[in-house]
Amino acid sequence: MQATSYPLSLLLLNQRQARVADAHATDKAMTSLQLMENAAQHVARHAERMLMTTTKKKVLVLTGPGNNGGDGFATARLLQKNHDVTCIAATTSLRGDAATMAKKWQGTTLPLSAMESYRPLLADSLIIDGLFGTGLTRDLTGDYQRLIALLADTQSTILAIDIPSGIDSDSGCVLGSAIHAQSTITFFARKPCHLLQPGKAHSGSVHVVDITAKPALHSACLRHACTQAPTILRNHPLLWRDSFPRPQPQDHKYSRGVCAFYGASLLGAHALATNSALHSGCGMVIATTPSGTPSGMPPHMVSPCVVVRENADWLELLRDTRIKAYAMGHGMMISASYQKLLVESLAILRERNDKPVLILDGGALQAFIVNKLAHTYPSLQVILTPHHGEAQRCFPDIALDNKCLAAQTMARQTQAIVVLKGNDTVIAHATQDTAADSLFPVVINDHAPSSLAAAGSGDVLVGILASFCAAMPAPLTWQACLAGVYLHGEAAYLAQRRNPHVPLVASMLPRFLRQALARCAPTHYNV
Repeated sequence: MQATSYPLSLLLLNQRQARVADAHATDKAMTSLQLMENAAQHVARHAERMLMTTTKKKVLVLTGPGNNGGDGFATARLLQKNHDVTCIAATTSLRGDAATMAKKWQGTTLPLSAMESYRPLLADSLIIDGLFGTGLTRDLTGDYQRLIALLADTQSTILAIDIPSGIDSDSGCVLGSAIHAQSTITFFARKPCHLLQPGKAHSGSVHVVDITAKPALHSACLRHACTQAPTILRNHPLLWRDSFPRPQPQDHKYSRGVCAFYGASLLGAHALATNSALHSGCGMVIATTPSGTPSGMPPHMVSPCVVVRENADWLELLRDTRIKAYAMGHGMMISASYQKLLVESLAILRERNDKPVLILDGGALQAFIVNKLAHTYPSLQVILTPHHGEAQRCFPDIALDNKCLAAQTMARQTQAIVVLKGNDTVIAHATQDTAADSLFPVVINDHAPSSLAAAGSGDVLVGILASFCAAMPAPLTWQACLAGVYLHGEAAYLAQRRNPHVPLVASMLPRFLRQALARCAPTHYNV
């Protein structure tokens, strides 16, 4: 599979790829000035729509020293026909296309240094941010920082061109200070910062536009760009829907997939994980508990369809080749006995030749890293599911400011699939071969409401992942992870729609998983 076989609509362009796409379009019979004019037309149309829904009477365009500034001047010229437009210029020493667009602008231009004098103008205007785009790599200071503070103070309505100024396009990090836009118009494709926090929050609603005005050329630009660096994609059912096994008449509980969970010290977490697995479509769920009886778990959260075994039976279950996926660590605290059990579990699973899946969360995740159990497992696929705090503790030498790079580094160090959780969950596959990155790109999942930030939602995810990994053959474990993360968010959205005024509780999620499956993989599951 090549990177270009992925749906181009899901491609996220990093800084280098964005420049390549722009250069490729220029090489294919479009001048850079034409691209700038086309971009300005899209920005102006969106600005018109925003003006219709606000009380703002004027337009104020912030123009920077690069091509974003040129886009800003071109947009100002188009809007001037019907609106009172003013430009604020960060500099008069423009070059290239930006200078050409600045010369075409015949309206009022104010210097950035005089910002305090136009405070009333900021409050009464729709602001178009054309200061900096994808090329920004340094922190914004001085006048830029003061302008951003002034915009925040006046609660301005802002439309950003490409990305909000002050945001790192690859990581989504704030470079010193950053503009907080209500809407962003971006070109060719989304950038990682539109999905990664805090850039996602600063971008507002993001709209992707084709500035080539030629569909074939647009696709060619994206295909050319995605060969220039490791691929980053936005999670979507198109990436995994066709991998789902469709239930067949001859199926039985073992062919549908069996998963097992090691009992947690926090039994509520254990119940959430096993219940979620049961509602995610696998054929059988086995829960080990300290007592070995359902009474060891909260009665209202236990399904009679979950097979309960004693924790003492765990090593025996690991040898059962009918079980394809195992989960450990949810609701567990790290301890010497638990670390010993994990080492024994890994040793048993490594002896199997059917490539079982082991999902490690919570205490098991920490034990795995602390004891340096990361190896190459030729017959075992490991999935790690850290949240930000666990990632900091388990990987202290990996900076988390660039979440995609961090997840990819963790995956390479551990030879595991890493699901780095959050509102902007990043899924990275284990590969140390950069040439193979196109086979398993880094995937960002932004399909998750903020209400998922609740105790127990991670345990629900563990259950979904275990169920999907059990139901799907070993070569499809990657797709199972993408599907699990997406459907976890879809279930949360469905729960919110059903009960919009009720805070989301993790125990609500399992009952919406079947409906989420029916919505996202309708040819495979029916409600």
